Amino acid sequence: MQKKDFDQAIAAFDEALRLNPLYIEAFYSRAGAYEMQEQFDKALADYTQILTLSPRETVAFFNRACIFRKIGNIDAAIAEFTRAIEVKPDYGEAHFNRGAVYFSLGQLDQALEDYTYAREYLP
Repeated sequence: MQKKDFDQAIAAFDEALRLNPLYIEAFYSRAGAYEMQEQFDKALADYTQILTLSPRETVAFFNRACIFRKIGNIDAAIAEFTRAIEVKPDYGEAHFNRGAVYFSLGQLDQALEDYTYAREYLP
């Protein structure tokens, strides 16, 4: 990954997952490599697999939300940020990013509410 050889990194993560199909960090890393290659469907599949293995992984919800936002599926992005916040109400980054989505939609009351929470929870 550090060398930006994402194909080689993905192959290594594939092997790690072949050896241990429950290795959540390998799913996260492979999803990150897929995302860098703009293979968003494969990244989403890995984040979904993480949530199957560990349904309270707030970072997986957050990362899925970010991908949905990148590909223009705003409703799904809001839903995933919301799921992350439901699991971890003090997740400042999720509040901030959901606020940014609301702001871009002109939903200023919701944006202000999320920004207020983000300010409280972010360092």
